[in-house]
Amino acid sequence: MINKELIYLQLSVRQPEEACEFLVKYLGFSKYTGPGKKVSSERQAFLVFNRFGNSYLLTPPDKPIFLLQSDEEIIVYTDDCLRDYCQLNLAGFKFEKKPQYTSDGLEVKIIDNNGNKYKLLEKRDYTEE
Repeated sequence: MINKELIYLQLSVRQPEEACEFLVKYLGFSKYTGPGKKVSSERQAFLVFNRFGNSYLLTPPDKPIFLLQSDEEIIVYTDDCLRDYCQLNLAGFKFEKKPQYTSDGLEVKIIDNNGNKYKLLEKRDYTEE
């Protein structure tokens, strides 16, 4: 059965179109193109999602619907943090630090060309069984 409800986090980002392009091109997101894709005739907004359950409505800061401001980091789940780090590093993106292990898993923080901050997180369970 297909879930017809799309749950997303609304984000106010500096350049919605560029943020959408970054998420699609480099982080494996897809742009929503189904029914109701046009959010508003007076606002440029993009709905993107990936297979890990991340769904974002990217809106400009001058007309936010926001739950998260653009100066906070956007968490993006991945199945291979090192692969994504290498791909983005080769593409010339800037990182706060190299990938590191945290209590949640392997993560790396990146800033896109518009100043939006992302944390790529490969979740890991460190509990012994």
